Amino acid sequence: MAVDFADLLREVTEFSSYDIRVGFQNDESSDEGLSIATIAAYNEFGTEDIPARPFLSTALDEARKEIASRFEDEMGEILEGNRTAIQAARRLGIFGATIVKKRIRDSQKWAEENADATIDKKGSSKPLVDTGEMLGAVTWAVLKGGTVVESG
Repeated sequence: MAVDFADLLREVTEFSSYDIRVGFQNDESSDEGLSIATIAAYNEFGTEDIPARPFLSTALDEARKEIASRFEDEMGEILEGNRTAIQAARRLGIFGATIVKKRIRDSQKWAEENADATIDKKGSSKPLVDTGEMLGAVTWAVLKGGTVVESG
């Protein structure tokens, strides 16, 4: 199958114009009335009462090599004409969100334990997971020129 060079160039140029973000894309509120992004920030950086449990930055940092490898794979798929720029960006966004969610789910392996009062309040000793709202709110977005063109 012949691939048109102009089409490839257009797709590569399009791909390079995207910004892929992973984390908390909207301002939805939790059952406690705080935005989920605020709760995530409290857990990521800590507060006076909550120890820092850096799940977002650490997840992406620890997966840096795998992310780079996935990026190269997706670029290869574009160059082979097997994937469009938006398809490749979507796959990278999904991958990023998956790594962050795994880090949250594995919190008992790495995060500081919950205080006894927290365990009594939520009925669980698992750090970062209470109702599952924060875990479920981890999403991805593909932006072009600051405008979301796709998200999930």
